Amino acid sequence: MARFLTIGMAASTLLVSGMTDASVSGPWMAFRYSATKVLCYVGQAKDLTGFTGPELTSKQLPQPAARWGGGGYLMPLAAGRFSALQADPGTKSALRRLGRGEILTVLLGPEETLQATVEGFVEQWGGENPQVQIGVLVRINADGLTRFQSNRDDYFLAYGGGMPSTLPAQSHQEIVGPRQVLNSFGPIGELVVVKGDEGWNVTLWRRFSGKLKPTDVTYSYGD
Repeated sequence: MARFLTIGMAASTLLVSGMTDASVSGPWMAFRYSATKVLCYVGQAKDLTGFTGPELTSKQLPQPAARWGGGGYLMPLAAGRFSALQADPGTKSALRRLGRGEILTVLLGPEETLQATVEGFVEQWGGENPQVQIGVLVRINADGLTRFQSNRDDYFLAYGGGMPSTLPAQSHQEIVGPRQVLNSFGPIGELVVVKGDEGWNVTLWRRFSGKLKPTDVTYSYGD
């Protein structure tokens, strides 16, 4: 079975961990899920019950189109199921405020944005690790669909509402390994994947004191 490797997040960000009510506007990473949707991971919870193999197989959704956008088992997150998970307060707050129909801004590049609508909630379960990633599936609105489909990138950023007034903070984590830039967003930074022997890490990097360093906007997965 696969397992998740979750990297620590600062309290000022909203992705995977360390979330607070003040940070529910993002940014989140937005992975291309299909020709019409992106997948944003917005929190995490502990799974104390787990699933059997047949349950996982029967409920499993297709994996994201983005190569580094996920692994393990991706499944719809039912309301009853979420109530059985031990989620941190930031994750609960994010899901309350990211209800179906909520409009998000998806940043395709340095100066190109489009609007998208929250369509449903998902969980990504790794099998041996009780940590469950919580995400939202977001459908690109019709007026931006052509631009989304013609865009060659698979990795974006998303915000709840307009662009935030502050940029993501520098992380104290050390990320070691070969790096590949997935998308660039001007002064906001670059999404970079670092691949290792047992998985990968996708992180937003930006310049601090002239040097490119990782921020706390990050997602990682391990085999």
